[in-house]
Amino acid sequence: MSAKAAVLALVSGLAAFLGIGIATTVITGPMVEFELLLGLLTGTFAGLVATVAVSIAFTPDSPPGRRRAAGAVTGFGAGFFVGVVGGVVVAHLGTIQSIGAGLALGIVGAYAVSRSGFGTAPESDVVE
Repeated sequence: MSAKAAVLALVSGLAAFLGIGIATTVITGPMVEFELLLGLLTGTFAGLVATVAVSIAFTPDSPPGRRRAAGAVTGFGAGFFVGVVGGVVVAHLGTIQSIGAGLALGIVGAYAVSRSGFGTAPESDVVE
């Protein structure tokens, strides 16, 4: 991995952490007591997802198994965010219950994305 790809992966992870974390905190703020906890958790997962996805995308010789794992991490992050925010906004759950809903939906999302073959694109689609 080149230095440029590493810097892009870290910057995208930090931007995702801040953006998703702040958005979750603002959206869930009026509805739960510990909204900052939810924002930190979803921001951390979003930053992890963005860093992994960008680093895998910029590695041209990564095997399909690694791409499938990156897709599963992406599915988990998206499911976690939807579960946490949806649990608070739609179902009016508390902090702990919405984290549990996020974990459950994240696991379902990771399984669904890994089984769909997302991220196992041919080598010609890889960005260098």
